[in-house]
Amino acid sequence: MLTTLTATPTHIDVSPTVIDDTEIDRFAWEVERAGLGGHEAVIDRVVERARPAGVNPVLVDVLADPAAPECARVRAFGRVAMSLGSHRLAA
Repeated sequence: MLTTLTATPTHIDVSPTVIDDTEIDRFAWEVERAGLGGHEAVIDRVVERARPAGVNPVLVDVLADPAAPECARVRAFGRVAMSLGSHRLAA
């Protein structure tokens, strides 16, 4: 878990469990602040949650690909996060 809930979090938990909605929201703030660089473990957790949830596989593949351009991965993350959030609202 993050040490505190702020508008600009500075630490993202990389525990091996599937990432939850709160952590995705906090990670989105970190991506806004500093980009995806150095967060592959968190990205892997988002991907692990997105695949079985039925999120568009092209978006998930782009997010998961460290060789893809940063701007494409950031856009893919935003769409993946929104898709996971809409699954939450539909439940």
